[in-house]
Amino acid sequence: MNAFAKLENEVVKIGLCTDCGTCVGVCPNRAIAMSYSKEEPEAIGECSPQCNLCNEVCPGKNIPMLDFDKMLFGRHRSANEMLLGVGQSFFKCHAVDPVVRANGGGGGVVSALLIHALESSLIDAAIVVTMSNERPWVAIPNIATNREGVIAAAQAKDTVVPVNSILGEAIERGFKRVGVVGLPCHIHGIRKAQLIGRPDWVAKNVKFLIGLFCGLNYNFRATEHIIGEWAEVPLEQVAKLEYRAGEYPGTFTVTTKKGEVIGVPLRARRHTTQGHEHDRCLVCYDYANEAADVSIGDYFGFEMMRGVPGQSTAITRTDIGKKLIEGAEAANYVHTGSVEMEDFYRGGFEVKKHGGAFRIFERKRFGLPYPDFQLPLDFRSMPRKLNLTHPLIS
Repeated sequence: MNAFAKLENEVVKIGLCTDCGTCVGVCPNRAIAMSYSKEEPEAIGECSPQCNLCNEVCPGKNIPMLDFDKMLFGRHRSANEMLLGVGQSFFKCHAVDPVVRANGGGGGVVSALLIHALESSLIDAAIVVTMSNERPWVAIPNIATNREGVIAAAQAKDTVVPVNSILGEAIERGFKRVGVVGLPCHIHGIRKAQLIGRPDWVAKNVKFLIGLFCGLNYNFRATEHIIGEWAEVPLEQVAKLEYRAGEYPGTFTVTTKKGEVIGVPLRARRHTTQGHEHDRCLVCYDYANEAADVSIGDYFGFEMMRGVPGQSTAITRTDIGKKLIEGAEAANYVHTGSVEMEDFYRGGFEVKKHGGAFRIFERKRFGLPYPDFQLPLDFRSMPRKLNLTHPLIS
């Protein structure tokens, strides 16, 4: 049995594939590709004998969070760090440039950090997510090399995207300093490659990892369902799709080839996507992207009402992440401010840290496949009594 066949048997065919694309991005023979229709990797060539790299970097079945802690921080997390991971600083922030801020789904901070990194030559390319030109309702990984490319990739894409599948392409195109923006599963795959030291260009060429908070993600069919049921637009008539267009917190917006613009209300979109969750996401335990250099999420403070400028919450974790934020603030790309710790427990925290843990327990109980995060799981308690009601998230 070759390595990819083993990956299929032990991960893909039993529902543990995150669709992160890491196996595709690191395969030395380019023998694996992502299938859009299946939302999973498939073999398109011959495996190298004795390679096994796709299995070793896959974050579907094994996610060694404590090993990541040791590699990144020189220690394991304390009991107080179990829910959000190790962090040097916790704050809220937003992009200083009003155009960058307005184009972002939250505070435009991820875009601002990437633009700063490109314009100061910290990186020469950023791996981001854009919408496909051929199928404008499909989100795809892309490589941005300038401000315009970064802004074109702004806004969250509420669907599974194999971001890491173009890691190898970035290296083949000659980029030496690459920044990556990803969800926890994307970051896990890259950290596993760094942990084993293979392929060596991951450690050499990937300069930083910006991690997005992730409460849950959805199959691409959820997007198609919203377009058809709520926007009432045939897919072949879609000219442009934006998940968070316009004023904060953004509106799911479809533009047709005839120029019509149809917006789907936030509550309607959330109602419609129920039941379309990506199954592997339901057993994920990483909400705050605990292995990233810097983690960014939406800020859900009570002043955040519709139409106000967006803001983000952020956690700097490694020295690399700390320097990235400090450099961007010193160069006037981002502005940071104080935040209450309870603001990190809104949004998708409950779904991941307690819901995800409960579903892992249930899968264990019934003998079903589940991922091992190398962490004690607790779905019974909150860190404190929190006011979780909010007009935009309740």
